[in-house]
Amino acid sequence: MKNHIILFLLFIQFTATAQLENTLLWKITSKELDKPSYLYGTIHHICDSVELIKPKLQEIIKSSDKIYFEIVFDEVLNDFKLRYNVYLKNGKKLSSYYTASEFALLEKTFDKKMSKYNQKLEYYQGFKPDKINVLVLPDYVTCFRWTSYEKEIAVLAKKNKVQTQGLETFEEHYISKIESDSTTKIKAKYFFDYITDQVKAEKNYIKYLNFKSLYYQQNIEELHKASVYESSKSEIELALDFRNKLWIPRIAEASKK
Repeated sequence: MKNHIILFLLFIQFTATAQLENTLLWKITSKELDKPSYLYGTIHHICDSVELIKPKLQEIIKSSDKIYFEIVFDEVLNDFKLRYNVYLKNGKKLSSYYTASEFALLEKTFDKKMSKYNQKLEYYQGFKPDKINVLVLPDYVTCFRWTSYEKEIAVLAKKNKVQTQGLETFEEHYISKIESDSTTKIKAKYFFDYITDQVKAEKNYIKYLNFKSLYYQQNIEELHKASVYESSKSEIELALDFRNKLWIPRIAEASKK
């Protein structure tokens, strides 16, 4: 008989208060729980040259009764919604977040950087700045195929007839207060600096590589520090605390079942 295990697959969102061992896989047990559950921290987009699912995690997935992702993993529906979510709302254009001279510089620099990939900023006028920013990461343009832990785990779950579910709706996940216009302005400034300022671009790319390295090391304490570094209190509340408050009661309830 299969073990009655629930596996929660969440982006790593720990608030570290004590020394923790380096691992992304955690076992949830309690006297109130008949069976254990597991919590695993994923990083969403990854180049498929990396071994994603280690043998131990594979076995847990195969023996689970249910797997919870952040949102319901419906590849077709979510793909459509994600594509819709890359666009700015209320008819705004990317250029509306800059002065005329700033946008002229941004467009000129972006087009030059991306000329070998035949990409022009004009095409992305309706896109959110952070959705364009990922396109110019060296890893993105050199990777043959991008995938995600969620996608690969969902494939393994389906193959082993393990039910999947989501802790939150797509709307809770993406169309929340995190998507405010003030946040878009911050992201627009970040995008501008990344494209037009070589020193800042290199500094931010080093941060990105460091974050990825910490993930592969499974160093969750340092991951937490990196995720809140240089973030304002309100940004931490929106990106981290808001989701923890939403998820924790749902994880507790699902674990009991």
